[in-house]
Amino acid sequence: FEIKEVAGSAAGYTYDDAVYTVTVEVTDGGSGTLKATKTITKTVNGVTTPATGIVFVNTYTPDTPYIDPPVKKVVIGNPPQKGTFTFVMRAESNTAGYAVKDMPMPYGSVNGEKRVTVLGAGEYEFGTFGFTKAGTYVYSVYEERGTEKGYTYDATRYTITVEVTEVNGRLVANMTIRDGDGNISGTCLFTNKYDEPDNPPDTPPDTPPDNPPDNPPDTPKTGDESRLNMWVSTMLGSFGMIVAVALFGRRKKRADDRNA
Repeated sequence: FEIKEVAGSAAGYTYDDAVYTVTVEVTDGGSGTLKATKTITKTVNGVTTPATGIVFVNTYTPDTPYIDPPVKKVVIGNPPQKGTFTFVMRAESNTAGYAVKDMPMPYGSVNGEKRVTVLGAGEYEFGTFGFTKAGTYVYSVYEERGTEKGYTYDATRYTITVEVTEVNGRLVANMTIRDGDGNISGTCLFTNKYDEPDNPPDTPPDTPPDNPPDNPPDTPKTGDESRLNMWVSTMLGSFGMIVAVALFGRRKKRADDRNA
């Protein structure tokens, strides 16, 4: 007898292609009884070996669904050159039994985190990755604050939720992206604004002359000093007139006395 499994079409299953041959030898024991002896062999890929029983092994591996979270960068303004921006994708939680650091992630991730550095505006990707277990997977995506002058960075933090379910033997992944306010978004959109930084004009430092004169020239008198000098001159003039009048009076008196 030959026994084998007929391959089916169920999704995710592999079928056993082994062929078993069962040989039954019946002999007459001479006392009116028959004796049956069974021999089983198993043939796989043209190689036949003895077998003790008939066992077909099927394995089930659901189809792996893949996702690729989209990221878009918009720059408002006219920067003199393209800026450098860094996005981070981080594993947060799951219901499939993974440790967070071991959750499905794009290639190049380290401990549940993937970083992508880009140049200028455009659309970018973290990379495609798949799921082999049903469950709910949660990730976050945000922009790392940079230090380039003139730029205002986007502080939005997106949440990506992936619902992986089994449908007719196949895993199906449904991805939802929400912004920081909980609104559904088709992509992780980050907008940066560029304003020309204020640059104060260059002013040379005050420096003393190389060879200052030994005797600086006289400077014009200020108003206060001129008034002081005028007052002093007036006082000296008045004093001189008083002295002159007194001397004249004394001389005239002497002359009058002699004439008398």
